[in-house]
Amino acid sequence: MSNGNPPTPQEMAELFNAMKEELQQLKKERAERNKREEGKPHKEAEDDDDDVVTSCVLKTRRSKALSKEIMDYEMPLNFTLPTTLKPYKGVGDPIIHVTKFESMMILNGAFDIIICRSFPTFLDGSAFLWFSSLPEGSIK
Repeated sequence: MSNGNPPTPQEMAELFNAMKEELQQLKKERAERNKREEGKPHKEAEDDDDDVVTSCVLKTRRSKALSKEIMDYEMPLNFTLPTTLKPYKGVGDPIIHVTKFESMMILNGAFDIIICRSFPTFLDGSAFLWFSSLPEGSIK
């Protein structure tokens, strides 16, 4: 990824597995928090959950995984995104999704910087949240 190319299928699989592990850890932490709050009034527990969700949303909005060079690139006016590929939601084989995405983008005349810039638009749900949480400038 650091050489300006989009992630390889192997790298995507590794990143996906890391995302699954992080999700398991978050589920474990939530279960522990819920267990600690069993004796508290229900309203208080709901408010705490809202704070966690708000914090997560605000954190992901500030994340900018794509480098400044990629984000500053002016997209060609005549470039169109593939319309037949559905966004990846974190379910199924990420290697298949990345391979299809890359093939369709190349068929549409895209090159590396356009492929990188367009990739997040083909993610949804937990896959998009994972991508949004990557360190700032980590995709170059």
